[in-house]
This record gives sequence, structure tokens and C-alpha cells, in this order.
Amino acid sequence: MTATPGDESARYLKRLVDDFEFFAEECWRFLGLGAVAPITWVERAMMRAIAHGPRLRGVLGARGTGKTTLAMLYCAWLLLRDQDRKILVVSKRDRHAEEFVDTIGRWFHIIPFLRPLIPTSRNKDSARRILVGGAKPSKDMSLRAEGAENMIEGTRAHTIICDDIETTTNTKTEHNRSTLERRTHEFASILFPNTESVAVDPTEVVVLGTYHHQESLYTKMAARGYLFTSFPMEYPTLAEQNDILNLAPEIIERIEDDPTIRRSDTRISSVFPHRFDEAEITIRRKTGPVYYALQFMLRANISNLDANPLRLSDLIVYDGFTEEKGPASIAWGLNGPAGSTEITSIRCYGFSGDALHGPAAVDSVMAPWQHTIMWVDPAAQGKDKTTAGVYSLLAGRVFCHEMLCFPGEPSEDMMNRIADAAQRLRVRTIYVEEIGLASLFTTMLRPAVKRRHVDNSSERWACGVEGVRDWTQRHQKEQRIIGVLSPVMQNHRLVLASSVAANKDLQKQITRINYQRDCLRSLGDDIVENLAAGCWSLARGLSVDPEGASERARQRSDEYLRYREIARRLAYGQYREPRWLRTG
Repeated sequence: MTATPGDESARYLKRLVDDFEFFAEECWRFLGLGAVAPITWVERAMMRAIAHGPRLRGVLGARGTGKTTLAMLYCAWLLLRDQDRKILVVSKRDRHAEEFVDTIGRWFHIIPFLRPLIPTSRNKDSARRILVGGAKPSKDMSLRAEGAENMIEGTRAHTIICDDIETTTNTKTEHNRSTLERRTHEFASILFPNTESVAVDPTEVVVLGTYHHQESLYTKMAARGYLFTSFPMEYPTLAEQNDILNLAPEIIERIEDDPTIRRSDTRISSVFPHRFDEAEITIRRKTGPVYYALQFMLRANISNLDANPLRLSDLIVYDGFTEEKGPASIAWGLNGPAGSTEITSIRCYGFSGDALHGPAAVDSVMAPWQHTIMWVDPAAQGKDKTTAGVYSLLAGRVFCHEMLCFPGEPSEDMMNRIADAAQRLRVRTIYVEEIGLASLFTTMLRPAVKRRHVDNSSERWACGVEGVRDWTQRHQKEQRIIGVLSPVMQNHRLVLASSVAANKDLQKQITRINYQRDCLRSLGDDIVENLAAGCWSLARGLSVDPEGASERARQRSDEYLRYREIARRLAYGQYREPRWLRTG
């Protein structure tokens, strides 16, 4: 007997209701998502991890791997199967949860087989709450969006979708992390019990996330019985695989079939080549080994990373820059035209195999600095000293001119020496780290700097003094320092004058710092923290491609020289720098 169109339609609808992967593929087609990324084996593996498994489960993946979109499709599929199902979406902020729910609501109008779920006029329909068509009247919405910080005790749900609730902000302190974890304990009281539920599918909590801290919420949830499946950006090495929380079985199978696909330091092996090719992964690797291990390789135990992540050999030691100019480009390398770049004239206090290196190549063009700042860190209690580092930015690199260290309490002599260095090195802004009574330091320093202002000659100089509090509010101190210096040093963007590089205390602090709290208690962390803070204050200028920035620096240098020649010919020898050249 020939099948009728009605039979075909019925079989199609039944397959949509019974098979989540088929449902997702059809939605993908109607939404045109194939233009962004096709559905491959890894998307199907993520679908299975999201839709099947124990009641408490989760998927870990790097941002941009499509896990949130797949979870939205899963919610739509559940509602197609059961219009009376109640789904709570919890995300890092209200806005993100609302976007999740609102996107699903818009799909009801786009995808033909979801149109029966369009809310009727009597049902509430908003970006935050939706009661789908066909649902029985209820105080609980079919879809409800809440931020992780909101009170959600009065809500009941069959499915809780926990989407990226861990962020850099809410994991800064132990208190933040504990508060976030306590919120997830509320999920147990929100879920309808399976024994009392009339839902088609069992009640469940599905967690989607990416690590933002080495003491991650997700590892704590795993210890409480959640089963996570991890989808890293690259095929991990054997050592990395041991640190990954339940690597997806589909990835393990591919590695077992071909062990050579594992990544290495010199070889990129993308799990998502249709989303992240070699160029994209190269960019992400440059964020630093710790950040990349957490956010992209999903290593739950980064304590197995190098215990001391900063190396002197990643620095460039060079003296050929002045208070006004630096080389338009400078290249790092272990060997240059003259042979090894290792510097033997400065004693190295790093571990075995570490060394200080000069540049492999230096541009002959000298360009004016984009910015020159001083960072002052007043002494705290203990062995810390007051430190003042001077930093210039040029073509995506930070140059450290000088590092002053002062023992003892603030004094007039200290203020004068700091102000003298600022004037000599043409500093435009002095940033003073303010914590506790350190604001008094800023007050004491301003008059000393102001007395040195020069207004009436071609050598004019003025400098602002600003207090800064943001730096100390960012994470545990050791994580803050490593988090800034690791990507800067790994990408060879930090150049030290030889007088700075020769500082024994700085070398020891750089090479001995790790993620353990107070790991530098016996050595002090004053100088390495100043170095990190100086790089942090110039961070915006580091987000450029050094090669392109070097070419722009050469152009500025040519214009600078032409302008100086014009100024020299003026009758009074005075000139006003063009706006693009002023760096204050």
C-alpha cells in the first residue's frame, strides 16, 4: 500500500519528537545555522551529552563551540514533547538568561513544526517568561530566565539549564566562589521529584560551562555527583587528558584510532576545525599557558602545569632605547646573526636551563613612545619596599626603563627621587596603587611632581598623578601577577633595561612565583607585582599585532623627524607637538 502524504508527515513529526539529533538537524536547517558551522560528529556528541545521561549532568566546552545553541534546541525539543514541562534557565546575569529564553521564543515563529508552541494571547509571553501554546494554566512558566544572583527558591522546574554561571568576576575571591556554589545547592529543592512528576521525561539539571578559576564551581559540582563531559578545543596530550574531567568518549575513540592526532607545543590539532582553524587556535594559545589550559583545554587540575610558570628566557634585555624613543620593532630569539643571544655579563638567578637573552634583531628606526607611565606601589607591612617602575609602550611591546626600590616609610627624599625619575624619563602619568592609607602617598607625591613642571621652553614637561584601586581588586595576588605577565612574557612583549634585568630580587620573584597563596612570603613580591601592574596599565596597547604596529611606529618616526626639523628652523626654536604625538 502506497504511503500517503499524511503518513509521511506523521512519521516526520514522530521522528522529530523521538529523536533529538534529528530534531536539532532540522532546526539547524530552518535557522540557516549551517552557514555559521555545519553539524559534525562533535556537535552530535555534544547533543548526546546534553540530552542523555544521569539526572545531574553537564557539558564543558570552550566559548564558541556551540554548546549554548545546542542547549536551546534541547529546551525546544523538550517542550515539543511535553507542553506542560517547566524549564528554568539560570545564567551568569539576567540579560544572558533572557537572551536564551527570548531566542527560543523567536524560533517558535520561524520553525514550522514549533509554531504550535507560540503562546496564545492569554499566556504570558516575554523575554523572561514564556508559557507555550498547549500548556495547562500554571503559576510556573514553560520557560523562565533568571540570573545566578537572583533568588529562585519559589520556582519549580522539571529541567534546570545552568548556562555559564561561572565567570571571571564571580570567582575573584573565596567568598564569591562559596556564594556561587551555595546557589547551586538550591537546584535540588527547585526540581520536581520524579516520583511526583507527570512529565514525559525525567527531571534533570543540565550544566553548561567553561572554567574561569582553578578552584572551579564545576569541579565541586562533579564531587557532588554531577557527571560532566568535556570537549576541549584540541586533542589533548596524554598528560593533559589525565587532567580533563571525563573527556568525551568520542574524542577518546578518535585518539585511540590515531594517537598522532594529539596536539603538541609545535602542532595544532583542532577538535572543531570547522569553527577554529590553526590561525584561530594560534591566537588563543597566545593568551598564556594557564588561561589556555583552563578555558580551551578544560584542564581541571592546572596544578600539574609548570609549578613556576614565568621564565627569564622569555624576556628581552636591551639598553638601546631612550627617554623619548625606542626601536620600531625588536625580535626575540635564542640565536641572532652573531650567534647565541644569551647574556653572560648579568648573573642569572633563574632555575637550571633558564637564562637572560638579548634581542635577535632590532630595527634601526627609532620611533617616539606611544605612552610612558610610572607605576608606584607603596610599601605594605612586612619585607615589601616601595617600588616605582617606569614603562613605555611602543608597537605592542612594553619597555621597562627603570625600577626604583625604597625601604622604609614614605619621606620627602623618596618623593623627590620618584619625581626626579619621572621628569628625567619624560613620564606623562604616575599611577599610585591605593590600598588602605596609600591615598596619602598620592597626596604627598603630587607637590613634588608639580614643582618640576616646565612650561616655558622646548623642554616643557608636565605629569599627572593618579590613584588606582582597580588593580588590587582583581583576584588573588599570585593569580593576578601570573595572569598578566604570563601572556606578555610568553609572547616576548616585555623588554627590560639591563639595570632592571640585573635586579636579583626581581629575577627570584619572577622565577619563584606560583599559584600558591603567599608563595613569595620569604622573598617578597613587591618588584614583580610592580612589573605586572605596569604591563596591566598599558594592556590596551598590547592588543595589537606587533608587525603592523611597528610599521605605524616607523611612519610616526618619519613624521616626528620632519616636524623636529621644521621646529628647529623656527625663529624661537619652540614648537607644539601635533596631537597624535602627545602621549599624556
